[in-house]
Amino acid sequence: MSQSTIYIDGFHRFTPQEYYVLEALMKYAKDIKITLVLNPGVSDGSELDLFYQTKTTYDTIIEIAENESIEVEEPYYLSPQLRFKGNRGLEHLERYFETQPVPPFDGEEAPVKLVEAVHPRAEVEGVAQEISRLVRDEGYRYRDLALLIRQPEVYHDLIETIFEDYQIPVFVDEKKTMLNHPFVELIRTGLEVVESNWRYDAVFRLLKTGFVLPTDDEHPLNEEAIDTLENYVLEYGIRRSDHWLTKERWPYQRFTGLDLRGQTDDEKEIEDQINAYRNQVVHALKDFDQNIRGANTVSEKCQIIFQWLEHLDAPRSLEKLRDQYDDAGRVETAREQEQVWQAVMELFDEMVEIIGEDQVSNESFLSIVEAGFDTLTFAQVPPTIDHVIIGSVERSRLSDVKVGFVLGAIEGVYPLKPPGEGMVTDDERLVLEEHGISLADRADRVLLDDRFYMYIAFTLASEKLWISYPLSDEEGRSKVPAPIVKRLQTMFPQAERKFIMDDEDEEDPMRFYYESGKVSRYFNSGAIEVFKRLSGS
Repeated sequence: MSQSTIYIDGFHRFTPQEYYVLEALMKYAKDIKITLVLNPGVSDGSELDLFYQTKTTYDTIIEIAENESIEVEEPYYLSPQLRFKGNRGLEHLERYFETQPVPPFDGEEAPVKLVEAVHPRAEVEGVAQEISRLVRDEGYRYRDLALLIRQPEVYHDLIETIFEDYQIPVFVDEKKTMLNHPFVELIRTGLEVVESNWRYDAVFRLLKTGFVLPTDDEHPLNEEAIDTLENYVLEYGIRRSDHWLTKERWPYQRFTGLDLRGQTDDEKEIEDQINAYRNQVVHALKDFDQNIRGANTVSEKCQIIFQWLEHLDAPRSLEKLRDQYDDAGRVETAREQEQVWQAVMELFDEMVEIIGEDQVSNESFLSIVEAGFDTLTFAQVPPTIDHVIIGSVERSRLSDVKVGFVLGAIEGVYPLKPPGEGMVTDDERLVLEEHGISLADRADRVLLDDRFYMYIAFTLASEKLWISYPLSDEEGRSKVPAPIVKRLQTMFPQAERKFIMDDEDEEDPMRFYYESGKVSRYFNSGAIEVFKRLSGS
C-alpha cells in the first residue's frame, strides 16, 4: 500500500464510512489524487452555493490531512472548456446554468431539443427513434449516448421493452436487488411454508419458483400440473401440513353427494394425477420441514437449508438457467445466476460466523434471513462494449457522453421534491447539527443540493442535449413541465421543439405531430386542445 498511487472520484460528497476509509488511505498510501466538481474562486461555501456539498467535502479532506500532518499539494484546476470542444451552446448552458436573469444564447442553432410527449411510453418511443437516427444518419456510436432518469419504476421496463424492439443495446447502471430472484424467493417461501404450517399461498409461491423438479415420469410436476394442483387445493380446502402429509389418498369426484354414483374412469385418472403431484411436493418439503423444526441454532438452520437446496438440486437448476440465458444472448442475466448462489452462500457463512451459536425461533430466523436478502444486489457488468447507458441522476458517474437524454423532466422531479418529515423534524435536525450530530439532510438542504445533481445531468453531454417530459402518466393523470424546461426555453429561444403523440408514423391518420412551431395535417379531435395550447390559438 505504501508504494501505491490511488485515484478517487470524490464527485461531491463522501459517506461517513468512506471518510473513514479515506483517512486510512491517506495515512498509508504513497500518493492520493482526489477529483471534485468545484468552481474555483467562486464557491464560497455558503449554503446557497451550487457547489456547497463539494466545498464541504473539500474542507473536510483538508481538515483530515491537517489532523494527520499529511502534506496537501496545491490543487490543480481543469479547464471546463476542454470537454465541450468548442460547442458554444453547451458551454453557455454550463456557464450560466444558475445565472439570473437568464442570458439568451446568441448562436443561430442550439444543441438543445425540447420534447413533449403525451405519456411516458410515447416519450421513450421518441427517444428510441432519435437514437436510431443518430446512429444511422450522423455516425454516432451507442456508447456515445446516455439516458438519465429519476423514476426507474416508470421508465426501466419501458426502456428495456421498446429498446429491444428497436434492437438498441442498453446497459442499466443501477443497483439491482436480488430480492425478487426465484432462488431467493425459494428460500424465503421455504421458511415461510414451515412457519405458516404449509399455508396455501406460501406452498404455491414456492412451487412457482421453478426449483421443485419433477420426480415422477408419468405425472411430472410441471407448470400445468402446478395449476391443476392449485385448483384442487382451493376446491377441497387444503390448508395445513396434516392435509398434505396424511397417509390417505386425496379423493377426487366431480360430483359429490350422490351415493348411488360411483367414481368414473376419468375421475380415477385425475385422482391418480393429483396424488402424484402431491407426492412430489411432499418429497420436496417433508424432510426439510421436520429438520428445520428440530434445529435450534442459526448454524444448524443454515446447514439444513444448504442440504435442502442440494436435495432440490438447486445448483444444477441455476446452471441450466445460466445456459439458457447465454444461448438467448442475455449475457448479463446469465451471470446473475452465478452471482445469486455466491451471494446467498456468503450471507449464510457470515450469519454462521457472527451468530451461528445463537438459538432463535423459526420466525426470528426468517426475519434475519429476509433482512440479509434485502441487502443483496447484483454486480452489474456491461454485456457489450457498444451500448447506450441508462443512468441515475444521483448515483451514475458517466464520462465521454456526446449526446445526453434527460427523461421525465416534470414538476416535482426536477428539482426532486423532498420526502415528507419522518420521526425527526427539520427543526430537530437543525438543533442536533448545532450540537455536532448530523442525521439525514433537512428538506431545504435536499432541495438546495438537488440543484447540483441537475447541473451534472444537464451539462453531461458534450455535443447534443435532449430534454423530454410527458404531459400525463400511464393512468392519464396530467403532469406539468419542470421549471428548468421554461428556463431552457428562455436560454435557447432557437431550440428545436417537438411534440410526440404516439409514434412517428406520418401515414397514421390518428397522428398529431408538432415540431418547431408547425403542425401536420394529421390530427384527431383529442389533440386539438393540445394544439391550441402549443400554437397559442
